[in-house]
Amino acid sequence: MRKISLLLLGILLTTFQSCVMKEEIHVSKKGKVDYAFNINFSELLKVSPGASKSMGKDIDNAIDFFNGQELTIDQYLDIILAKEDNAAFKKDSLKAAHPDIFANLENLRMQFTVNDSIGDISFKIDSKDVTELNNALKGLEQIGKLTGKNDKAAKESLSVNSVISDKTYYEFKNNVFERKVKPSNKEGEKPTMEGMEQMFTYVMVVSFDKKIKSVSYDDAKISKDGKSFTKEIKMGDIIKDPSVLGYTVELK
Repeated sequence: MRKISLLLLGILLTTFQSCVMKEEIHVSKKGKVDYAFNINFSELLKVSPGASKSMGKDIDNAIDFFNGQELTIDQYLDIILAKEDNAAFKKDSLKAAHPDIFANLENLRMQFTVNDSIGDISFKIDSKDVTELNNALKGLEQIGKLTGKNDKAAKESLSVNSVISDKTYYEFKNNVFERKVKPSNKEGEKPTMEGMEQMFTYVMVVSFDKKIKSVSYDDAKISKDGKSFTKEIKMGDIIKDPSVLGYTVELK
């Protein structure tokens, strides 16, 4: 959790008071992984219908430019570097200096819709396997650090998805799908969202082509067809103990 429409999200998160983050993962029997991450704050816009127009002229113009459109990583760079001198040159320089990062993000698509009644920001990654997904999520972390040098709002917005994706990675073998939590590099190190964690509820939905035999979360809600589970975690709990993000699913 990042990433996600980075130019706009940092501003949005300082405007609204609560959000729902939803992460959806589908794993096919051949190992293909479809990943989607979404933040929806439509309910807040119903309470404050003019909120989306309170962010200033520059942000309003950005919304008008790409509202509702699906963006590639190239288009994202065009937006984040729009105010820079020699923007095209800087974009080409970034891509030339970090070819592996951009190669890992070729399947990334970002989209957001914001008006007086709808607030929805998302990104998705279609991966051939968990290795490709892990590389793409790592690429999001890396591109965020690069673009964060150009835009403070972009850097701050990374804290949303990065609390989750930067701390975890996926494995899938022998009918077992796992999300593992990376060990901290520093003793006592904890992820931070600059006090924003109370604004978020995190919901994960993980589905498979095969039926589930067991899930390590005792309170996970299994679907009627037995092929997916849903788990909700308070973001504050994730901040306190990132290990709650780890899980193991055994398939039949």
